[in-house]
Amino acid sequence: LNGKMRFAKEAASGMTITLKDNVQMVLQSVNKVHMQGRHAPYTHAGTIVVDGVVASCYAVIPSFSLGPIFISGHHLAKTIFAPLRYVSFLYPVIGKPEWHSGDGQHRYQKWLLHTFGTEVFVPLLFPS
Repeated sequence: LNGKMRFAKEAASGMTITLKDNVQMVLQSVNKVHMQGRHAPYTHAGTIVVDGVVASCYAVIPSFSLGPIFISGHHLAKTIFAPLRYVSFLYPVIGKPEWHSGDGQHRYQKWLLHTFGTEVFVPLLFPS
């Protein structure tokens, strides 16, 4: 939104969105739709095109500012998940369902939370 990765819930009329091929479009209106189920695909690029709109695959880390510095949640998450992307490129079996828990989390994601704990990830997920 307006040239930055933002949550869809932040979209408003008059903002620009980026379509595939880097085409910019102004939002005329925004409607909320609630649907049952969810899926969070990870791609090697970290983005996916949905209905012609470029979207981030990383939905949990919001963007935030540290003074004058803007920190993109998308790019931060892309950096954190880089090892998983690289290893799964070499060994695609790592992306298969048996590497995910019953709640859908990948073993790497669970390892991050277990290893670094909430002291590191809660401030990333919910910056004040």
